[in-house]
Amino acid sequence: MKSCPETVATHEPRPHVKDPLRTRPYYLENSDSPESRRTFQEFRAWTLWRLKQRGLCYVELNGMKFYAHSIAAVMPRARFVFIHRHPAEFVRSGMRRGWYDHHPADGNRLTPRPDDPAASKWSEWQSLEKICWLWDATNRYFLAFLATIPRERQLSFAFDDLMNFETGHYRDLFTLVDVKPPSVDEAREVLTVRHNSQDSAEFPEYDRWSNGQRHTLHAIAGDTMRELGYE
Repeated sequence: MKSCPETVATHEPRPHVKDPLRTRPYYLENSDSPESRRTFQEFRAWTLWRLKQRGLCYVELNGMKFYAHSIAAVMPRARFVFIHRHPAEFVRSGMRRGWYDHHPADGNRLTPRPDDPAASKWSEWQSLEKICWLWDATNRYFLAFLATIPRERQLSFAFDDLMNFETGHYRDLFTLVDVKPPSVDEAREVLTVRHNSQDSAEFPEYDRWSNGQRHTLHAIAGDTMRELGYE
């Protein structure tokens, strides 16, 4: 955001992390290890050092999300923001993009580890079930992670609340990293523009899901949905 020159934020950080750790079974356990610390430092140490010399705050979205435990350990001043999305919206997006259906990025997507009950069903599941599971596994990972770090190092709220500038949640993001937030007008200008939207392929919105589709979602992700306040 131009009005916040103290920060450097990126949605597609470089270098992009392409290594086996992203598909290994770390999504339900403390994944801090010498290996993950080395990988984090390999991919981000130079960027962080360079920006620190310029006195800038670095913000990254998703690129190394499953390294959260190691990042928290090696960077005691790091802050974490958990922005969760309604599972039906997440599933609809994934279905329209063809996740788990020969998508070119499927090799970097999570799959169940052997002790996950989903592992025995995975080969029989269709894309819908797999994407429901992905939402559940990812959000369970972050709920468990946030429970291990102090409250002052974290924020958590729904995506829709963040995108609604009237809630003021965007200010909380800047307060978390000790940066002056933008004005309401500047926030409105940014938050009312849709990025990364999907216009091709069709999958219905949640109010047009069949009873079977709703049952599938709740059967796989119901506990996590309730914990995050989704019905």
